[in-house]
Amino acid sequence: MPNGTVAGSTTPRRATALVLVAAAALCVLAYANTLSNGFVYDDFEAIVQNPIVHGPLDLGKFLRTPYPCEDIGKTSYRPLTILTYWIDQRIGGGAPWAFHLTNLLWHTLATLAFGALAAGIFGRGRIAATATLLFAVHPVHTEAVAWAVGRAEVISSALGFAALALALARVEGRRRVAAGALGAALFGIALLA
Repeated sequence: MPNGTVAGSTTPRRATALVLVAAAALCVLAYANTLSNGFVYDDFEAIVQNPIVHGPLDLGKFLRTPYPCEDIGKTSYRPLTILTYWIDQRIGGGAPWAFHLTNLLWHTLATLAFGALAAGIFGRGRIAATATLLFAVHPVHTEAVAWAVGRAEVISSALGFAALALALARVEGRRRVAAGALGAALFGIALLA
């Protein structure tokens, strides 16, 4: 038996892969119903009525314009989030399902990145698996996933967790330097969300 496993047991890599597949499936099961949601509250100001989302691609505007939301006094800086809205507008023609699908995909990526981080902290065992599966369906994520304007949270979580997982990666030499550089880049990009 490879790696000292017993007949019928699962290797750690295979067990980790199964947990991640199960977590992704749970994300889809928990939030697939959001795909039929419309726009609500701040979605109108940030997406539906936002001229940047509906205009031509202008990266300068994305980088210079504050995030449009009266509740936060238009002081928030989220150019990556607005850029993803711009992309969704092109993909779905302004239909809410495209925005909700993207939120679901980002939440799934955040869950997978959280799983990698949990495995880095707790090892590839039951604690990391349980934490990952719980993260996938925890009700605290409902607003961020179900509300199109909650996109900033799921993007920054996905990229932030991935950056932290890379910081904990057990690699040596050049691979460690590359993992550190990639982690720093992901963290920087997360700040733009």
